[in-house]
Amino acid sequence: MGESPEQILGSRREQWNQNGYIHIRKALSAADVERALAGVDFAVRQQELVRTAHISYRNDQDHSVRVRNAAAASPALLDLVDHPGVLPTLVDLLGPDLHVLGSEAFVREGGAAPLEEWHTDGGASLMGIVLDPASRALQLKVQYFLTDVGRPDSGNFTVIPGSHRLRPERLDDDCHLPEPNSYWRRGEMPPNAVQVLAEPGDAVVFPYNLWHAVAPNTRGLTRRSVIIRYGHLWCRPLDFHRMPADVVAAMSERQRLMFGELGDEAHPTDFYKLVMR
Repeated sequence: MGESPEQILGSRREQWNQNGYIHIRKALSAADVERALAGVDFAVRQQELVRTAHISYRNDQDHSVRVRNAAAASPALLDLVDHPGVLPTLVDLLGPDLHVLGSEAFVREGGAAPLEEWHTDGGASLMGIVLDPASRALQLKVQYFLTDVGRPDSGNFTVIPGSHRLRPERLDDDCHLPEPNSYWRRGEMPPNAVQVLAEPGDAVVFPYNLWHAVAPNTRGLTRRSVIIRYGHLWCRPLDFHRMPADVVAAMSERQRLMFGELGDEAHPTDFYKLVMR
């Protein structure tokens, strides 16, 4: 007999508390991966429609393309926000009022240097918040891997397990972490750092304050992934103010709730409705 859903969630909570991230293998089926890959390619082609002239919406570096608010660009990416392979874990960690705060599609090419420096998410304010282990999560992300990063130095998501329990000495808006980045700049891995080895369809759930980076990509392969950011319904979205009306019209009831589309006559208690129904 396999593990029960309760046992699976319990095991994932242990990973979350101890390591600060959960690696969910085969969260997406092969068909899901193919559909999401097509969605990413479409979003990249249409990215001028889903970003603004603000500098944060431009391509990060020559080796990477980032599409913000990617869920608005493709139904295939919108469907990832409440995918059944991950949603029960999100509700278990955040609670019933989880809210989509942003979505990004990434296409990362090769590079001998690290593709992203060590950082946390959410600016100086969140950088300084370390939660009690018994607390609900405050904000978290899910990264869906759509291409093979099963070997090191494939542009892997890289983490320091347990770092979500550390408060950085320096808090600043760019969230960069000088100590691990000093190793990065010497071409070394920081102590205890781990490159996450993932197959297409795997997902990694991690909180805003986990110390993380992106390793070099020396394998000559293009890495594609999608990140969805979640918080609570009382949190302000980061990648959008309101989703486009045509995208909202295509959403399921649950997706509308997760994007805060509660209508013009919403009652305060509507912000605490269950999404698992």
